[in-house]
Amino acid sequence: MLHLSITRCGLPLLGALIPLAASPQLAASAQLAESPLLAASAQLAAPRQDIAPRQDAAPKGDTPPAPTSAPGTLPADTSPEAAALWHSLCATTRVPREPGAAPLAALQTFDISFDQRLRSGAGRNEFSTRVRYLAPAYLRFRLESGREQMRGPTGDWLLDGDQTVSLRGREHTEDRKQMDDWLAVAGNFVSLSDPASLHVSRLALAADAPPDLPPKLETTAAALHWLTVASPDFRLFLDGAEERDKQAVFSAFLGLDPKTSQLALAVLHEIRADRAQGPEAPADQRSRTTLIQVLDHRELDGYIIPRFMNIHQWRAGQFERRPSMELFVVEGHLDAELVPADFTP
Repeated sequence: MLHLSITRCGLPLLGALIPLAASPQLAASAQLAESPLLAASAQLAAPRQDIAPRQDAAPKGDTPPAPTSAPGTLPADTSPEAAALWHSLCATTRVPREPGAAPLAALQTFDISFDQRLRSGAGRNEFSTRVRYLAPAYLRFRLESGREQMRGPTGDWLLDGDQTVSLRGREHTEDRKQMDDWLAVAGNFVSLSDPASLHVSRLALAADAPPDLPPKLETTAAALHWLTVASPDFRLFLDGAEERDKQAVFSAFLGLDPKTSQLALAVLHEIRADRAQGPEAPADQRSRTTLIQVLDHRELDGYIIPRFMNIHQWRAGQFERRPSMELFVVEGHLDAELVPADFTP
């Protein structure tokens, strides 16, 4: 089992999510993944005023294009309807606080225990792992073998008992790719857990769900309320030859349950001038795209976070019919007191 702990942030986040392992809770949740989410009609919640914006800047080498609004602030041209739906979503991610209580700061770090399941073809791998993360780019996670990998102020490292190995060089390309993927997982987890602290450069209502969703999710998606949001704070898995320090902005379609306004589906894609954009682009020209289904939420240290997620990647011109990755939060805290030295061997 994994140990979870998350803290507050003020920095642009990395993101995408990762597999999950078999656990009693996962087994109990299996039917959820096979059936549509509830879709009942309801009024939107009133905007919340107890949310502190993220105050941060991206690190050197990972600076995204400057958004038009400060963290936690919506662009001036956002419609009242889109703003109301956005504030309703943000209200579902934080436990109501007592009058006069200080607002929660934005999520910045976590120390989380996850159960994971990874599918590849007919194969399936299930395991548990502990992941520690300090926004925007420090990461430490335990491998199935018991060894640890970390990325910190002095670079990428493998810890194997008393041995410390630098992950530089061509022979460690796959190890560094795994680190990039975990950073994507960690960053998107934080971004979806704390949308009120995102840097938002554009926000609008979407009339319909994005196209080309897996058939089992089409009915679910059609019943949701949809927003589109552009932000540098999301991340996708890198392609093999891509550099992780390139600048990028990402656009997300966020599907909200019309009864609770909680996040049910998210479709993330990269905004790039050299590629077709988003779910509306032709399937054979589409930029990188990831689909995240949130099947359950839980309260933790003042937040209401995604607990169980299915991740579908865009492959061969379509989304995977079955998620290649699943993620289940087992336990932890959202107040991990992590510092850069924790990511140095």
